[in-house]
Amino acid sequence: DYLSRATSSDAEAWALEFGAKHDPSQLGVERNILRYVPQKVQVRADSTADLAQALRVVLAGVAAGAPLQFSTATDVPVATHGVLENAGVEIVVESDEEYREGLRKLAGKSMRELEDTPLGGSRIRYIGDDELGIYEALNGRPDIAVYFQPVTES
Repeated sequence: DYLSRATSSDAEAWALEFGAKHDPSQLGVERNILRYVPQKVQVRADSTADLAQALRVVLAGVAAGAPLQFSTATDVPVATHGVLENAGVEIVVESDEEYREGLRKLAGKSMRELEDTPLGGSRIRYIGDDELGIYEALNGRPDIAVYFQPVTES
């Protein structure tokens, strides 16, 4: 099934590449150790989002050890809700309008003021159809990255 394949692929990628320190340049005179450091991110699934795709993104973040908030317009099944909460994921159910209103309230704050909010990592992984509404709610802020690309399996 889709989520099983995706999470298995994520676990392998994290173990072999993204979770490991490595020195691809192999210079004898210096060490260039590369590391991937998990960052705080808000995952938003609007009312048009496919829940399986949204969970795929959330589970990838869990595999990476990233601090996550999962904002969704639809209820998450009870068993799934429990699994995500046990993995440290904060789950917020809010309508699309409530979500945009929350962004509008945060849009005027400085990066320092955002530190203890869901936008403290200045990253949103958005799954849905409202790109323009999200940019407008954020007042076009260039310092908050919003990723709208399609969800892929691996």
